[in-house]
Amino acid sequence: MKDENISNWNMDGHIIIPTEFDKISYLIEWKDLFPSWIDEEEEKLVPTCPKLPMPNFSNYSANMDMIVAKLPCNYPKQGSTRDVFRLQVHLVVANLVAKREGNWDGKRKVVFFSKCRPMVELFRCDDLVKHEGDWWYYEVDVAKLAKGLDPCIVKA
Repeated sequence: MKDENISNWNMDGHIIIPTEFDKISYLIEWKDLFPSWIDEEEEKLVPTCPKLPMPNFSNYSANMDMIVAKLPCNYPKQGSTRDVFRLQVHLVVANLVAKREGNWDGKRKVVFFSKCRPMVELFRCDDLVKHEGDWWYYEVDVAKLAKGLDPCIVKA
């Protein structure tokens, strides 16, 4: 969202906290992170998370009410869902959610701005509250996300 004007978002005393991280190299492709052969039975390899640049999560407050992210979308380009920067943004958001306590019911508010649907492997259909145009509003079950995210939870 670096190029977006979010100055008018600072309303009613709310504070915008940009999350900074290095963008993954354009030289890294999906096949570098996820080879075509995957040991689904985990007989030889234990699943690992791809090594992607992440923010220093200790710099971000546990008091964030909502996480908003602009999600890259190259649709209708073939392979648009296998964009490594898109994966990186998903994992940054998922880690921000998993590292913070939810509200009293264990949920966190997440909003994506994208023409493409967020990854259902992380942001489940059951958690989708509203989809309108390019906006996707979720109330994410923190425990379920953290379970699905392991081993990709970045240690702070």
